[in-house]
Amino acid sequence: MDIAVRIEAVTDDRAAPAVDYRWDADTTILCATVRADAPRAVGEGAPGLEPVMTGSIEVEGRDGSWLVLDVAAGNVRGVEVAVWPDVRHRASLRPPADAERARVVVPGRRAAAATAAGFGSESSGRGRPSMTSPADAVDSLEVNTAVAAESDEAEQTIHFILGPTRPAKRVRVARDLVLDVDERSRLAGLWLLNVPPCPSDT
Repeated sequence: MDIAVRIEAVTDDRAAPAVDYRWDADTTILCATVRADAPRAVGEGAPGLEPVMTGSIEVEGRDGSWLVLDVAAGNVRGVEVAVWPDVRHRASLRPPADAERARVVVPGRRAAAATAAGFGSESSGRGRPSMTSPADAVDSLEVNTAVAAESDEAEQTIHFILGPTRPAKRVRVARDLVLDVDERSRLAGLWLLNVPPCPSDT
């Protein structure tokens, strides 16, 4: 499992964009969408710089769990939890207080290289809708890895761990979305914060 990213400093004073949550009415599918006021990646549309990804990253857990990250102009703009892994409840779990406000950018060229190396495929074949514009050059990546999840007792803070547990820097890319980036600049996990209750549980 290898999702390469790069961290870019945020150079403006805008607050982190909000996240809108939506539960599917008939299932436990959860969608988290970052509002459109998120800043653009430095490499977006700039000649001579590494191109950034627009498309989707599908993470398929070895237990059958399934997460989809929608990426627009290099930025993670949406997370869909299509099939949940077993969620371990931890009363001590708290939102990461040490998360740094920054951009986490998915480079297009590296995404294509990861696909060529066998980490994914050009098209997932699942026919899933994307939050990205059809005018964008669309890339796609599919990875298979261990997926673990933990939450607080109220299930308002949910942490997904992708691959083996390892040291990682926590980066706040939206008000309620934090990404874990490991020492090799690979995506190691993600946090969904202030998650509303699932309608089927109320």
